[in-house]
Parts: sequence; C-alpha cells; structure tokens
Amino acid sequence: DGDADRIGVVDDKGRYLTPCQVFPILLKYLAENGKISGKVVQCVSMGYLSKRIAREKGIELEEVPVGFKHISAKMKTEDVLAGSEESGGYAWKGNIPERDGLMTGLKLLEIMAATGKTLSELLKDVEDKYGKSVFIRRDFKLKKPVADKSSFAEKTAKKLPKKLCGTPISGTLAIDGLKILLANDNWVLLRPSGTEPLMRIYAEAESAAKTEELLSYAAKLSSSYV
Repeated sequence: DGDADRIGVVDDKGRYLTPCQVFPILLKYLAENGKISGKVVQCVSMGYLSKRIAREKGIELEEVPVGFKHISAKMKTEDVLAGSEESGGYAWKGNIPERDGLMTGLKLLEIMAATGKTLSELLKDVEDKYGKSVFIRRDFKLKKPVADKSSFAEKTAKKLPKKLCGTPISGTLAIDGLKILLANDNWVLLRPSGTEPLMRIYAEAESAAKTEELLSYAAKLSSSYV
C-alpha cells in the first residue's frame, strides 16, 4: 500500500514470513520483555501461535471478523495491547488505533537489536517453543455469491464429521464465515464473499502437507456452491 499501513517481512534466508509467523515474534518479545497490559485482538483469519503465546502468558485474546475496522473499534473503547490481521496489518497500544507498517517495522528492528538475533533465529525461537506454522489462503470461484453468511455457516457446520485429517474437531467459530477448530489448534476458515461469487479459504497447520489437506477438505465442503 502507498500509505505503508501494512508490512511484508522477508527474513535473512530470503523466506517470506506470513503474518501468522511475524505476529508471534512480536507478541513473544512484548510478553517477555515489557510491562504489558491489555488484550490481543486478531482477525479470525489469523493463526494459533499467537493464541498459544497468549494462553501461556495469561493474556486475553479475542478474535473478530476480517476487516481492520473491527480491531480499531476495540482499540478505541477497550484496553488493547496489539491488533493483527492476516493481510499484514498491525496496530499497537500507545500509537494510533489503526494499522501502522512503519511502527511494526521499527518494532521488529528493535527486537533484532535488543536480542542480537536475525529474523530466522527469532522465528526458530518461536517454533521451538510454540510449534511451526504453515499458513495458506486460497480463493475459489462460486456459481453465485453466498447471500447469507450466517446461514452458510450454520448449514456447513451440520455437515462436519467428528474428526478432520485424523484430529478431533474441538469447535467452530461463526463470526465471519465458518472457522473449524481442531484439538491440536490447526484450523481452516471458509469465508464467502458477500458481494462476489468467491469463497476465501484459509488454513494453518504445522506442515504444508497438513495445511493442503485442510484446504482440500474445505474445497469439497464448498463444492455445492462451485
């Protein structure tokens, strides 16, 4: 974006880091090296590493629908430490209640300077303690737009088995499409566009193979709309 409200991160090994990897690096450092207060707010399309960190550190974490306006609204009315979204937008307590790519870049540089570690080393620290993250998003064309997201989520939830990819389904979240949560924290989100014939599918697991398996299952669930 021309206004630098979002940030893309490539580590010292030339690897693109997804927001599901970047935000945990930031949150882990904040939780371990600062006097912090407030909860974490992230879009429903964000990942489980930040959840694991928040859980361990006793930080409340709330998920909201996709769209940074939902995070901004929380920051204006509640005590929010940080907000994050899947497209690379982050906001920070003490700054504006909106995405700020420059501030986020400075925070990453601060962490690297304070720890003397590269981005790849910082990511490894997160992965060694909280697990790996492979996040993928895919868009599928539909015959027509899904008119009612709530109805879609309700009907799709009824089709779910007890296990997915060999792991028990621990729950669902229907605040923006349908997010299927597994007992091992892996997840897949089916999020239909309300304005165009498109199904956005997001998934995160500890390996590319597992993530692809979740995406494949979600695509089959969407097949009646394709």
